[in-house]
Formats: sequence, C-alpha cells, structure tokens
Amino acid sequence: MLRLLLLSSLLLILAACETTPTRSTPAAMPSAAPGQNQNSILELIAAAELADPTRANQLRLRATELALENNNFEQTSRILTSTRLPGTANFEHLHALLQARLAIALEDGPTALRWLRNPAVTSRPLVQSEQIALGRLKAEAYFIGRSYLASARERIFFDSLLDGETQAENQQAIFAALLEMPESSLNQQAQKAITSDLRGWLSLAAMTKQYQSRPMRQLEALGQWRLVWSSHPAASRLPAKLSMLSAIVENQPKALALFLPLHGDLAPFGRAIRDAIIASRYHLGREIDIRIYDTSNGAIESLLIEAISAGAELGIGPLDRQKVTRLANNPALPIPILALNRTLDGSSNPNLYQFALAPEDEMVQVADQVFREGKRNALIIYPDSDWGERNVTAFQNRWLSQGGNITNSSV
Repeated sequence: MLRLLLLSSLLLILAACETTPTRSTPAAMPSAAPGQNQNSILELIAAAELADPTRANQLRLRATELALENNNFEQTSRILTSTRLPGTANFEHLHALLQARLAIALEDGPTALRWLRNPAVTSRPLVQSEQIALGRLKAEAYFIGRSYLASARERIFFDSLLDGETQAENQQAIFAALLEMPESSLNQQAQKAITSDLRGWLSLAAMTKQYQSRPMRQLEALGQWRLVWSSHPAASRLPAKLSMLSAIVENQPKALALFLPLHGDLAPFGRAIRDAIIASRYHLGREIDIRIYDTSNGAIESLLIEAISAGAELGIGPLDRQKVTRLANNPALPIPILALNRTLDGSSNPNLYQFALAPEDEMVQVADQVFREGKRNALIIYPDSDWGERNVTAFQNRWLSQGGNITNSSV
C-alpha cells in the first residue's frame, strides 16, 4: 500500500508534464475456461436442427449466450445469423439484446445502440432487474462510442436500484466516465444539469480534474464539495481515486531521484524531462528534494545505490531501454521506479513501472478507437522514413488483426 501511495504521489508530480488521459473501459464480458461449454453449445445447435421453429430458436439463443460467455464472438455471430425469429415479442427482445451484447464485446458502440433502440427492446415492459441490465448495456455502448456524459447519465438513472458492492462498482463507473470529459465541459454541463445527482457528480469530476496535479489543494476542495453535497451518494462513498487522497497527501515523497541522460544522443530529451519536473515542483508549491543522476556515464546499478544512500524514496528514469531492462532484472529493487521506456525482453519487476512514450503505442490506440467507432476501411498516408515505416507497421498489424481493411497506402 505504501508503494502504491508513493507512486500515486509521483504520478501527481508528473501530471503537469503528461497530457494524454488514461482511458477507462467498461468491464469485459465474463470469460470461461478454454473449451468450457463448447460441447453444450454444439449439442444445443444439433438439437435445434431437429426441433420445431419455436423450440429451435430457444435452443439457439441459449447457445448464443454460452458462446458469448466463452468470448467466442465469431461463433456467436454465426448462431445469431442462423436464428429465424418466429415473430414473438419475447424472442425478438432476446435476439436484439444478444446482438447488442455481441456489439459491445466487439467494442462497436454505434451498432450496440442501434440494437438497444430496436422496438422489440424499447416497447417491452421491463421488471426492475431487466431495467438495470438494459441500463448497463446502454451505458457501456455509450462509453465505447465516447459519449461519456450519456454513459454516466444512464448509470445514474438506475443507481438507486442497486445496493452494496454492486452500487459501489456502478458509482466508480459513473465517475470514470465523467473523468474522460474535459474540465470545461464538466463545468458547463453541471450548470445545465436538471437533477441534483448529475450536477453533483459533474461538479465532483470537474473539481478532481481542476486540481489533479495539486493533491493538497484537491483535498481542500474535496472537503468543500462534501459540505455542499452532503446528501449526494458520492459524499458517503467516495470514488476510489478520491478516497485515497488524504493518504496520498500524507505520504507524498520527500526525496526524488531522476535517472536521466544529460550527454549524448538522448541528452535533449533528458534535459527536457528534468526541466519539466523541476518546474512542476515549483508549480505544486511544496518542498521536495530532487537529485539528478546522469545516466550517460556509469552503471545504472551504481547510480541507484548512490541515490538510495542520499535518501531517495522514488526514482524516475532511465530513458535507455537497456538500462531499464537491467533494472527490471534486479530481484531486489529497493524503491519504486518509474522507467521512461520499456524493457528489451519484456521482463518485469514489481517495483518497476514502465511508462513508455513510444509512437507505436499511439498507432495501436488510433486503430482501436477508429475500429470502435465502426470504421472498417482505412487509407494510410505516412512519411518515407524509418519512423514512418515503424508506425505504419504497428497500425497495419493492429488494424488487420481486428478485421479492418486497408484500401490503399501512400508515402
């Protein structure tokens, strides 16, 4: 827990230097062990071939549910396609919901919402458990489509119907969705919000983002928010991000070691990171001992020992992948270290956090996001250089693996 609190403090220090938000995703479909239920699926499909139409569709819909639980989405799609609806409202309703669940599993939000707006779903009276299940599906579909406010609003609608851990998880999802929005949008929507529950959630998220790099000020603002919104659901059960805030403030590091190259090819990057972190310290307005260790010369192990002897509680760096790998292979890494690159061999260490800024990662994110938005055909234009080749390869591999099509490419 102490390592977690120290790392959280470190990430707050870095917040002024890093602007790309971390995307929080809805929970994945439940998965089963490989091969589990597969025999049952085949048996149900075989039985459906011999049954009357009504019974056949009952069997196929059950087989579809099992295929979804197995994360076998190709099989799920085949079964749904082969299901011939007999025209009853109940079958059409279940069929549409399964289509929506499949689209969500494939991270295709627009298609999921189209199925959830099907008259077979919207015109059917629902009991409370069905209202909750439908609301969850809508919230996940909106989130995948980056309609974060709509996702949070859906969850707020049915939150009062939940209790215990289920309600806590739903409220975490509400907060996570709102944190994907810009601070300015959160404030604007808070002024427009009709219900007090939504307005309270929006103002809490706006406050969190406003002071995300200033934990002490954020803690003060949180206290003020709880006074104003004492009856709000989040006041009695804070989101996890905020429930640890007082401990994070109390355990902020007093000594930080920067392992950065100040000479050689990587020197411009090392100096830029050094200057940004020092500037961030003054922006935060708190005392912290920052010591800089030049990784251009000398072994990283020796520099680490020197830093620990000087009282370092946390480390940032190095940039060089070979040095990161050597730290990862140290079985007794004494302090948490945020490495600014990946290891060469994929090795890991419980005290080493790998924070790479590789452009290939961004290409994978672009491919994922565009695919989620329902696009399937891509035209690629890229620079004629090693950098361009590396990035286009990363995009192509990810895009094609998901079933996307590349219509043409040009340099």
